Amino acid sequence: MIEVNQTHDYDLVKQILTDDDIWWRISDTDKEGFVVPPEPIYLLATVLDQPAALFVLHEEEAGYGSHFQALPLFRRYKDKLGRAVLKKAKEYTDKLSAEIPKRFDNVKRFALDQGYKIINEDDENWYFERKL
Repeated sequence: MIEVNQTHDYDLVKQILTDDDIWWRISDTDKEGFVVPPEPIYLLATVLDQPAALFVLHEEEAGYGSHFQALPLFRRYKDKLGRAVLKKAKEYTDKLSAEIPKRFDNVKRFALDQGYKIINEDDENWYFERKL
């Protein structure tokens, strides 16, 4: 039911990231001018061949930074989607990190449920790591 593959379809990546229910959570800039950077690894999760979620991996000194976005229609599958993209991410790295603003407590809970551990925090963000 859920498949995860790397995608280079930057139009689709932009469509997912600039979805009205996602964009306001990840950026405070104008989405019309957004250009998808080609450097990150984009893992597309599909449900019955429909785009459902995107996992973005970008290289950092100690592994890869990670960002997970599920389209609203598929958020009820977020836990399964999360496990699926993490399984695929093992092909690229053995360690992930994430930075989550404290205003998104639901995202913090999701990260913890997916096996991320809080390694630090400041007034605005939690900082996570996860070994794969």
